[in-house]
Amino acid sequence: SQISIVYDIARNAYRRALKKAKREYWSRFLLGEDDDDPGPQAESNRCWTALKYTNPMSQNVTPALQDAHDKWTITIEDKKIIVKIAAYSGTE
Repeated sequence: SQISIVYDIARNAYRRALKKAKREYWSRFLLGEDDDDPGPQAESNRCWTALKYTNPMSQNVTPALQDAHDKWTITIEDKKIIVKIAAYSGTE
């Protein structure tokens, strides 16, 4: 329909404008154009901030666990049960 075409055009224009604004802001940030203090500490802070945002976030993933019956588990709930059983087995 006509409305969906207009919507698609507006959405795409908005996305392009947003990407452009982000790219320009990031470039200004990396060059330090918006800094009041252009000293070495500000440059170091920019580098660390850029590194933080550009490195992939590590996920804390625990490996699959095998229970006493040789069954492998991957869900956190099942892993909790296996760890509890292993921690308290043999204690009375």
